[in-house]
Amino acid sequence: MKAPGWFAILFSLCALNFPVQAADDVDLVLLNGNVYTVNEKQPLAEAIAVKNKRIVFVGSNADAKKFHAARTTDLAGKTVVPGLTDSHCHIFGIGDRELTLNLEGTNTLEDFLAKVGARATKTEPGKWITGRGWIETFWKPAQFPTREDLDKIAKENPVFLTRADGHAAVANSAALAIAKIDKNTPNPFGGEILKDKPTGEPTGMLLDNAMDLVEKQIPKPTAAEREQALITGINRELSLGWCEIQNAGSHKEDIDLIKKAYFDAKARIRFVNCVFGPGQDAQDFLNQGPIIDGFDHHFTQRTIKVIFDGALGSRGAALLKPYSDAPETSGYLTEKPEELRPMFEEALRRGIQPHDSRFVRGRIQSSTARPTKNRGAAMARRARADCRSCRSAAIRQARRDSVNATVACDQRFVFRAETIGIGSPRRGVCVARLFEKRFGHLWWVRCAG
Repeated sequence: MKAPGWFAILFSLCALNFPVQAADDVDLVLLNGNVYTVNEKQPLAEAIAVKNKRIVFVGSNADAKKFHAARTTDLAGKTVVPGLTDSHCHIFGIGDRELTLNLEGTNTLEDFLAKVGARATKTEPGKWITGRGWIETFWKPAQFPTREDLDKIAKENPVFLTRADGHAAVANSAALAIAKIDKNTPNPFGGEILKDKPTGEPTGMLLDNAMDLVEKQIPKPTAAEREQALITGINRELSLGWCEIQNAGSHKEDIDLIKKAYFDAKARIRFVNCVFGPGQDAQDFLNQGPIIDGFDHHFTQRTIKVIFDGALGSRGAALLKPYSDAPETSGYLTEKPEELRPMFEEALRRGIQPHDSRFVRGRIQSSTARPTKNRGAAMARRARADCRSCRSAAIRQARRDSVNATVACDQRFVFRAETIGIGSPRRGVCVARLFEKRFGHLWWVRCAG
């Protein structure tokens, strides 16, 4: 039997020494493959044997043929790699985007407005138009859309369209009016209402916590609609070849839907979930503890996600100095550090991983941006100082208590250092080494320079 297509993916090739004998019965043998094991001791192989949905052998064709296989597949030289993980996604947002107005790939303002205008012609006056996925970075000029732009093509509908990173959105005048946002509306903590400098009128762009002013006016989806968004998002990820996702934040009602989807056998992807904090959802999670390999190794929940500042593209990420192209701002924090420390300490005691996006505070993580003189050294000094400042007896004891918790593949507690926008790969390597040296172990770093 020959394998279809040109590229085969398997979920796990981590271990290469298995408690099986060559004459054992197995369910499946794959032969004549170009197998990448991601194992330095045996980087390449030809064949794989599977039993009870687990890989039990990786090696040569000759050795694989010694197994008694119920089924044999000839890969005919096709490539096999370990299953790939989407290491940061918002699965409900992906589903909502697919079900509402998908603005991915709108490469110009005109293209963006054409898609919104087409949706407006099909939408009953007064009904909300929502969507996600646009990003102005490569538009010419690279400028945010405005409420005036949207008013020209969707005057009869309130419009709210989220940027690809989820840290900003643009609303038209009808949506701003419903939210009672005008030139006199102050910025909420952890957010910004962008305003036209000459007139003071809102431009329509809302950053981070300012988005909530409009979002809370949009009719809430039903549980069935949220479930549909979840399954749609999962199916979209599967269609792209992902075997596992790391969902960067959920509230209780969505966690219940995720568990229900697995209980009802509607979800077919491995799922690592974060719980948003601080708040009651995070406190409930701390009380209940982590879930490891639930639903037959398909669901793990052992992380609290805190959004600590904004994003680089929307100029909300908290920087050490003002933005070079927006000198009036250096970003802002969206949470108060002193209110987070008790939650972090409790998470450590209970073997739960703090995942902070995106700023160093204590032992969590850092996000500075856009190259500035000596910024790499300044960030390193700040990281070292913050690291020292959190080394209280409680933290040290909490870290010792969590050593045996199953929170990483090597069972050591891991703080997630996610986004470090340092402007160059060389500085990224230096900062990664700093984190690994100072914080004990580094899960992964995503550089956003």
